[in-house]
Amino acid sequence: WRRKATIRKVAREAWAQLTDPHRRQRRKLGQLYAASMVSRDAMKSLEAHIEELRKRQAHHEQKASEARRLAQDHVTDGRGDEASEASEQESFHAKMALDYEQQIDRAGRDASSHREAYHRLKKEHDSAADTLALLDSKATGNGRCIPVGHEDAKLSSQGRRLLLSGMFMLIGLAIVAGSAGIRAMIRPVSSPPAPPIITMPEPVRPAAVRIEPAAAVLAPPQVDAPVAPDLRKGLVAYYSFTDDEGNRVSDQSDMKREGKVVDAQWIPDGKVGGAMRFGPDLSYVVATDDGLPMGDAPRSIAFWMKLGENRNYSNPVAYGSLRPNQSLTLGMDWRLGRNSICVGMHGVVNVAKPKLETDRWYHVVYTYGGRNDHRFYIDGISDNLAVRETGMQIDTTSSGKLYIGSGGLNADHAFDGWLDEVMLFDRALTDSEITQLYEQGGTKTQMIDLGNGVPLEMVWIPPGRFRMGSTQAERDWAVGAEGKGIATWYTDESDPVDINMTNGFWMGKTPVTMAMFRRFIEATGYRTDAEKSGMAWGWNSSYVFGAAPGISWRTPGFAQQDNHPVVCVSWADAMAFCEWLTRIERDAGRLPAGKEFRLPGEAEWEYGARGGREGTKFWWGDELSDGRGRLNGAGTDKLPNGTTWPAHHDWEDGFAFTSPVDYYGASGRNGFGLADMLGNVWQWCYDRYDRKGAHGSIFRGNSSYGVLRGGAFDSCRGGDLRCANRGPDDPPMPLAHRGFRVVLADDVDAPAQVGASVKPATGGLQWEDGVPFPVACGMLAATVADGSIYAMGGYNGRWNSHVYRYNPAQPEQGWQSLSNMPMGRACLAVVTAGGRIYSIGGQGTENDPAAVFAYDWKQPEQGWSQVSSLPVGLSWHTAVPVSGKIYVMGGLGTTGAQSAVYAYDTQKPDQGWRYINSMPVALSSLAATVLDGKIYVIGGCNPAGFSSAVYVFDTLAPERGWSDAGRLPQPRYNVAAVTAGKRIYAVGGFNDRQQGIASVYMYDSLKPDQGWVAVTDLPEVKGEAPGVVVDGKFYVISGAVAPCSYRRSVYVGTVAAEQ
Repeated sequence: WRRKATIRKVAREAWAQLTDPHRRQRRKLGQLYAASMVSRDAMKSLEAHIEELRKRQAHHEQKASEARRLAQDHVTDGRGDEASEASEQESFHAKMALDYEQQIDRAGRDASSHREAYHRLKKEHDSAADTLALLDSKATGNGRCIPVGHEDAKLSSQGRRLLLSGMFMLIGLAIVAGSAGIRAMIRPVSSPPAPPIITMPEPVRPAAVRIEPAAAVLAPPQVDAPVAPDLRKGLVAYYSFTDDEGNRVSDQSDMKREGKVVDAQWIPDGKVGGAMRFGPDLSYVVATDDGLPMGDAPRSIAFWMKLGENRNYSNPVAYGSLRPNQSLTLGMDWRLGRNSICVGMHGVVNVAKPKLETDRWYHVVYTYGGRNDHRFYIDGISDNLAVRETGMQIDTTSSGKLYIGSGGLNADHAFDGWLDEVMLFDRALTDSEITQLYEQGGTKTQMIDLGNGVPLEMVWIPPGRFRMGSTQAERDWAVGAEGKGIATWYTDESDPVDINMTNGFWMGKTPVTMAMFRRFIEATGYRTDAEKSGMAWGWNSSYVFGAAPGISWRTPGFAQQDNHPVVCVSWADAMAFCEWLTRIERDAGRLPAGKEFRLPGEAEWEYGARGGREGTKFWWGDELSDGRGRLNGAGTDKLPNGTTWPAHHDWEDGFAFTSPVDYYGASGRNGFGLADMLGNVWQWCYDRYDRKGAHGSIFRGNSSYGVLRGGAFDSCRGGDLRCANRGPDDPPMPLAHRGFRVVLADDVDAPAQVGASVKPATGGLQWEDGVPFPVACGMLAATVADGSIYAMGGYNGRWNSHVYRYNPAQPEQGWQSLSNMPMGRACLAVVTAGGRIYSIGGQGTENDPAAVFAYDWKQPEQGWSQVSSLPVGLSWHTAVPVSGKIYVMGGLGTTGAQSAVYAYDTQKPDQGWRYINSMPVALSSLAATVLDGKIYVIGGCNPAGFSSAVYVFDTLAPERGWSDAGRLPQPRYNVAAVTAGKRIYAVGGFNDRQQGIASVYMYDSLKPDQGWVAVTDLPEVKGEAPGVVVDGKFYVISGAVAPCSYRRSVYVGTVAAEQ
């Protein structure tokens, strides 16, 4: 075989020399061309990226300018709070514009470098091409290469030597191998095969704990921490301190040795359920030492510990005769800064561990397997524990007593702190058993079966308090030499704020994986935003970040396996997964009322990320270097092109892109047992982005940005990988380093969350399909005139000017097209008053948002005529007719959401529009209807959030102004509002997740004490859909089931008889 390989190599070289004597020059030419194309592609990609950045910068500059004008207007009007809020919006957008300017500058420099490289390589390529052409000319005499087999072809001297050598070797081998060997050797020589792909084995990591699937995830877990069956072997004492048992504690081992409590205090919030508080004065639990390992027998001691402030020599656990060489005491020696854990009287073994801190739980294990076999573990890890032996042999003699919290009755050895889950074994535990004990202790998990053998593991996060945010010193570090951040990036982190998490919740142990997300896609047929748009943001072949056509969660541009976190998902994609999971668990009866699967709120995320620790940059402490072996960030790992990420840590973490979730095992899990909270992928939160931050509950303000947390595999800056770091981005934007994890927690839309309850309905609607609208669109408007419905305008990728009429008395005629409006517009208001239809304001490419047009349906041939314009341009506003007057309220103007109310008297058109008053708050995307001369304004949104409020203005008593008329059970915007008889209906709309709503609520003016009650839902969710009532029937027309997802459907509801 070696001879065959040698012969083939010689033959290939001879054949190449025969066919192309200048192949080396030609190969160099190809390499120069390939390198120049890489630089050219990188240059073009960067230029496109810069163009996109400039658009974003211009957007923020425009928003900053609008906010600045709004602030000035508010100052003029004496609205200090509104002016302050507008100024904050200006600062935010100005900061974002500056950030994009810096990105443009960096990208411009990179593009310039690639441009220079491209021109240099192209010049070298052209020169090499000229040289090769000259060589070819000399070789052939006519300026071209002679094809192989041409009668005038000549071999170079080197080619002849190589060919002759190959022939002689073939003949020699033929003599040895026979004719069969010759046939095998002389078959046509093909191109050399591609080198095999070598798959490197993954590093071995500790075995994970196997947790059997649970039947349901319903409630906070029971606080007992039963030891796994394989860990009960040799268990001779187990004090869990789960419950308050007064002056006694139970032993949950088979020995059943009850302990007596002496001056120690039971507390409910231990590491696992309850715990025992000892010190600072002498206090302990005492039991017999019957059955405990004596003499030189193997043994193990394990417990959870949190230290108090008294740093002296103390004994958490001790038994045996308290004399040298005859006891087993595990002590903490803090005297004179010794910072050590020691075992045995007078320190038989000392273990240095200088970084143990207060206010944090540690899992401590000591095992003894015989002389010179001492091992210590802190949080399941024994690495870097400097064991020092004094040479004294452990030879325990019974004293009849086991002490927990003290080394006996000596107050000088009293332990100050908390102990939980104290266990003693009559054998030396193995490394894997200690890892298992650490992982299961204090971590309660449940499995949710997603089907096809795909589980989702959830971890219980108990109630507690923590400090949310970062100090100025931490932010200074983040932008310093080690943090490597940009100064403007971390200014939106609040100073530390105390947050009380009153309710526990379940959180995904890891980000959602490819396998989990695939189950969702298979079950629903869902298409992600990246798949629908045909692109996401990722990296090109030169690993320059920008818009990348064709990538999605299926093919993000790098290798992904089922156990890797899913990426290229938008906020809406993540929420869709959560809603699917909520639905299947609720349909199966496993989900209690008031709970849902959703994205974590910012406070929930940061509380979970810190893992019970406070005041540190990372969940493991303050040193970035201690993150080695714990997280996947931008390390020194090589990208496929041989480079690294632009900035990185100084160690390899094993992956240039995503890693399998929970890859680092116990080392990569925080105190709550959560993996990949920092690094691997950025994670979406439920909240909208508020630059102030530190909201204890979910922030649902009217911000166009979502919140991302945690950093990712390409996070080139240590500042990005901190627990407090937070960043904004567009919710619809899928990126190749973004994923998510789920929580099972309180339903944010449950009535209890907004201070209102849904009462049983006293009346309802019976829905049926109507005649579909001619086009699918949203943001259209409708009105009723002379028994017919007139619907017009809207948006479905373009601004529509069409007008359609539908006569319910003649349904066979369907929707009839009428004269178009003078210009395409959406987000408009339409009313019928004074014998004409009025189209008021709205958005459009060539539209004047202040323009008002009138249409006489009795004389349709006259078309549309312009009347007095609004005082200000408006869109997303609402309008109602009252006694021949048109009232326009709220909306979005050049200075943001508006509160002003204007009126137009159709009988006195020369007076134009007059300012009447202002609503209690500025609102856009609101709805309005009229009942008994009173205007009811329902829902809407503004920069402060989404509204569930209902405000009333009595046009017959305008001096009374606006009053509060209760609240809808949930906030909503782009809702339809109509009056039927003495009832008002609020139909559909969008919630703060930008999702359509199907629910319908009714207000009965004859029974105002009932408030808003639920009636029959729409057949499907709908927002941006106008609603009208004709002859007692309710029509909901076209609209969107989600932003930019439009429907032609029309639903007709029969209004129930009044009771």
